[in-house]
Formats: sequence, C-alpha cells, structure tokens
Amino acid sequence: MCLGTGITLITAMARGQGPDLNRVPFNPAIDNVNYWVHMAKRGLAPDFRTTGPHIPAVFKSSQINASPASFINSPDVAITTGNSQSENSVFVNPNNLAIAINSNNSLVSGIYRASAYNTSNTGATWSGVNSVEPNSYADPAVVIDNNNNWYVNYITQGYKQSVAKSINNGVSWTITQSADPGAGLLADKNHFMVDNSITSPYQGNLYNAWTMFYGGGVNNQKVHINRSTDGGATWSANLNISGALGSVLDQGVNIQTGPVGEVYVAWAVYAPSFGDESAIGFCKSTNGGATYTAPVTAINNIRGIRVTGCGKSMRANSFPSMAVDNSFGPNRGTIYIVWTNVGVPGVNTGTDVDVYMIKSSNGGSTWSTPVRVNGGPTGVGKKHYFGWITCDPKTGTLNVIFYDDRNVSSTQVEAWVATSCDGGVNWIDFRVSDVAFTPNVGAGGYFGDYLGISSYDNAVYPVWTDNRSGTALAYTSPFILTDSCNCANDLVIQNVVFPLNFTKHYKAANTITVAGSGTTVTLTGNGVTGSNIILQAGGIVTIGGGFTAQLGSSLKVRHGDCDTTITARPANQTLKGINDPEITSIVNKSADELERMSKMGKDYFLVYPNPANNRLTVYVPMDDKSVKKRLLITDLMGKVVKQQQIVNSRIDLDVSGLPRGGYMVIVTGPNNTQQTRKLILH
Repeated sequence: MCLGTGITLITAMARGQGPDLNRVPFNPAIDNVNYWVHMAKRGLAPDFRTTGPHIPAVFKSSQINASPASFINSPDVAITTGNSQSENSVFVNPNNLAIAINSNNSLVSGIYRASAYNTSNTGATWSGVNSVEPNSYADPAVVIDNNNNWYVNYITQGYKQSVAKSINNGVSWTITQSADPGAGLLADKNHFMVDNSITSPYQGNLYNAWTMFYGGGVNNQKVHINRSTDGGATWSANLNISGALGSVLDQGVNIQTGPVGEVYVAWAVYAPSFGDESAIGFCKSTNGGATYTAPVTAINNIRGIRVTGCGKSMRANSFPSMAVDNSFGPNRGTIYIVWTNVGVPGVNTGTDVDVYMIKSSNGGSTWSTPVRVNGGPTGVGKKHYFGWITCDPKTGTLNVIFYDDRNVSSTQVEAWVATSCDGGVNWIDFRVSDVAFTPNVGAGGYFGDYLGISSYDNAVYPVWTDNRSGTALAYTSPFILTDSCNCANDLVIQNVVFPLNFTKHYKAANTITVAGSGTTVTLTGNGVTGSNIILQAGGIVTIGGGFTAQLGSSLKVRHGDCDTTITARPANQTLKGINDPEITSIVNKSADELERMSKMGKDYFLVYPNPANNRLTVYVPMDDKSVKKRLLITDLMGKVVKQQQIVNSRIDLDVSGLPRGGYMVIVTGPNNTQQTRKLILH
C-alpha cells in the first residue's frame, strides 16, 4: 500500500488498537506530546500547541571560544523553518562525517510528527520532510548503520512503535512496525540504537525500547525492548526488562552498544511515587539482545527535576543519556551515563541544578563516583540541564550538550557543550548557541524533552531547540575538534586487532608500549588496504613481540612533543624492537632520507604538520618521475580548493588563505588511483 511519494508500508500497522483516549484516565507520567494534545481536548491537560508571548533573543557570538574546537566560527543553522521542531535526535554517518541525519517532533496541522532531515555538507544546509510518513506520532530517534542504511524510530498512531528505513540517503522511506504493545496499550518515550562496532558479532543489529502504559500488572509503566537482526524487516517479541526493580515508574530509556556487541540499557527510576527521578536503572545483554540480565540500579539516591523543574517556563525531566567508548583508545568499552541532579548527588539539596556523570569500566558491574560535567559557579542557583552525551567511536572523545544559564538571566538559557578527552576526568565546556533565548511560556511549558548530539572522527553535531525566531525550532552548530587533546602521559596498547581501513593517531608525552609480554596487537590487511596507525611519543616507543602487521598495513612512529607539532628530539630517544619488514618508522627523517627509503620499496604519502597552520608539506614517493601524479586539496564537501601537478617528492604549500577547518589531501595517479589523508587547519 502506497502512503505517498517515496513512502511504502510493508507490514500491517495495527494488530490491536491503542487505548481509547476518550475513556482512559489521564496519566501525567506519559510524556508523549500528542497524548497531551488529546487530553487537552478533554479538558484534562493544557494544550501544548499554544505559545506564550515571544521574548526576543540576545545575540552573543558565533565564535566557539575553546581550545579543542578547531572551527572557531560556527554560526547556528536552523534545520528547518516554518513549523515547530523539538525533541532532537541526530546521528553522524559512519561512512562520511560530512553527512548527518536529524529527526524532531514536528508540528504538522496540529499534530506532532517525526521529521526526517539530512545534511551532506557538515551541517551548513539541511533538506528533508516534516513528517517521515503520515502516521508518525513523534518521539523520534535516528541511526545510520555501517552499510549506509538510515533509520528513524518513532511512535506511530495507535501508540505503537515504527521504523522508517532509507537505503538511498533519504530519498524514499520504507515503513515497518517494530513493536505492537497490544490492544489497549501505549508505548511511549522510546529509544533506538544500531550496533556499529566493527568488532561485534552482532554488527547491524537494531534495538528498540520504550515504556508501556495502561497495561496493568507487571508490565505497566515498565521498560520493554526488542530487536531486529535483519535490518528492520522483522522484530523479536517484546521483553519486559525493568519490572523486577519494583519501582512505580521506569521511563526515559536509553540504549547503547559496546565493542563486542554488548547491549546496555539505562532509564530513570521513580520510587516510591511519581515525582523527581530517584535512581537510574540498568541492565545489559551479552548475546545480541536475546536475553538480558536482571535490572539493577547504576546509582541510587539522586534527585532529578521532573517535578522540581529547571527554573524556566518549560517542563523538564532528568532522563539519563548513555554512551559507550567503541574506539580503540585507552577507555575502550567504558560506559558513561549523564543525568541532571538537584545539588550534589547523594545530598540532593540546594538550588543548583547540574549535569553529572558516572562511568563503568567493567560492563556495569560497578560505577564511579559522580563527576560534575558542566562548569560555572556553584551555590548560586544556576541551572544546567537536559544533558545528552555521545562518545566519538573513532577518537573516544566525550561530548555532552545541555542547556545552561550561568551567564544569562534566570529566565534565559543558552546551549553549551562540554568535551572530555580523558574519559570524563576533566571537562572543557563552551557555549555553542549564538544567542541567549527565553523558552516559550506556553500552556504546560512544552519545549521538548531532550536535546541531541552525535560525533564521528572529531566532527561534532550538537542539536537543540530554541525560539529566537518566535517559533521553537531545531538549531545546530557543528564544529570539529583537534586531535591534540587525545594525549596520555604513558600509553599501553595491547590485546587488540585493528581492522581494515582503520586509521588512528596515538599520542603520549612520555612512552608508548605496543603489545608486550603475553599481549597481542595486530594490524589487519589484505594486500590492498589495511590498518594505519601513527604513534607519537615524547620518549620511547616500544614494539613488543606480540605485534604483527599484515600486508597492506602501515605503522608510522614519530618522536615529538605531545601537541599538534612534531619537533626534533634528542638522539637517545630511539625506536626499539622493530624487526618486521612490513613496519615503517619515520623519526623526523629528512626529505633525502625519505627519498632513499621510497627507493627501497617503502610507499609513503605524508602530510605534515597535521593539524597545520599557515604552511604545509606533502611528501609523495616519486620512484618513477615519468608517472604523472596530481595533488588536490578539497573541503569536506568535495570542492577543490588547491591543486597542482606533482613534479618532486616534496611539495611545500602556503595554506594561510584557506578557512580554518577540515580538508582532504588527495594524490591521484594512473588509472584513476588515489590516496587520501585528512587534514585539519587551525
């Protein structure tokens, strides 16, 4: 059955109808905005579609003033205009960091739908539709898998769960019902995730979770979950995973996956009555979502803001947001959970409202002491809330978006991002919104229930709702982080297999040890492509006996300070233990030395320094100068900004005239062959 241009329905949308909202009692715990709209018609709730008087926003600056952000000028972009957008979900394409998708609660003809927007130019412009399909009913969550399939999960009419899938970059969508809670039941406040870990046996699995309402008994107001192992075509039976906690309400579920396919689920716990959040529930699966452990609380004795509020004319909550480090960095496998707390967790008093984080390095068996994520003064009643966290799967860097009023009046708010390069031990935060705005003073204070953020390979996409134009719209202000913050004092890399087409730059102020006694590190390759690892240490790099590099892989070693510049070091700081002919070592060698090495069969293509400032050097092997090669520098949208024929191996370039940001350096050869390197100008 065709539902309109580019939309196809492939499964029946209803096995049983949802609750009769003209008869059931009003439940204020249900956060779905369309549910409240219906209850408003019965006179039981305020109508969220109304808005209060618009208060003009105050422009601050489009500059991002923080050392890790290499895009210092990042003007806000409205993802769409003309209709209200709130509750933001965003996901960066793991195949291309310039591409991202976004979905929001989108007000269309008086009903909130799930939109579908995308960018192909790092957030500069967006296109898409206000409703991914006619039956969408808000609360969206988006993902992109490693095969470039795009997904939007949302509540559908009848208060079931559906998934829209696109295999052609959002041109058309296929709709599948992912969950039917049953006749008379309501599935609300859902979340959705894909397993994109390249080391997971369950790569590509999809997971959908929600809270069940109106069911009565053990299923009522509990978290349920199911999965798809075939790209969303079919879905497993629903599992109640929170009921054993015995709490009054479990809501605000969040799903993440780990390096070897672990499925982690967290949610807010309300006990002994509906009020502020009092704990965070947690469970996990180690068999691809077939079964789950008994639910536990990751942390008790917290106090959220569901009833207390955020001091603004908008409703608020303290639903948890979770991230897992799937990078090959030192914090690989660590789980992070953020939430909003009144005062210090465990004390839970005062007028401060802050974003806190806990983490687990052992699969959720134990959790750390809470750490305050946002900066700003304490003890003065400032509000920081709606935290949402992402962990960059390439770098392991953490980024958290939140609303913040530290520098504005008590009725205003700004969008901020906090960044951590050391697993959440230290944080740097900065304003990303260009303006300070006053949330709409509408009936019920509806301004969305969560924000969104996603990152990949240092490209960060924060998305939030503000009403600077007089309408609540989704805004984004993407930026790119430098890699200089990912630096340890000493670093040990062990028991890991780096997959094909994986590139990583490790930095340490002192020493880097690769493998060692009883450990292994393997770079995989197939003779054409392979892993590419760069090690940069101020002291000694030691390669142990457990290291192997298969054909096609590359290991480059640099001695230099732990920053963005490679500098000369004393001669006694040497590279030890390399005896594999597939391993190449670059230790501040001159162009003549590199030329001699290339004639020995070593295939180098170097871009340095990287990140660069005004000057850039590119080294390209020219064993046979009769072979024509060409050098191109493009921006992330593919536009060529510099190009020239390669005559000599070493090319020195003046890049002072190029805007600061991300680029690709491309060397083309015969038969349309090409090699690429990413470049950051700062």
